[in-house]
Amino acid sequence: MQIAVVEGGPRLGDLESGAVASLVSAEFSIVSGGLACIAGALLLTALLPGFRHYGSRSNPAQSATGSFG
Repeated sequence: MQIAVVEGGPRLGDLESGAVASLVSAEFSIVSGGLACIAGALLLTALLPGFRHYGSRSNPAQSATGSFG
């Protein structure tokens, strides 16, 4: 699944930005794409609050003390 996202995501973005640029303008495509990205990130943050609280450390005691060893 990850390979589909890594390989397909940028291609879909290229298609979308090219289509918008050909219909309106390159400047509008850049700005609207950036705003859509921000809106999507905010939407996902609202829908999936667990991501805001995710920590990469597997041992909560290490996180509390700041110890890495």
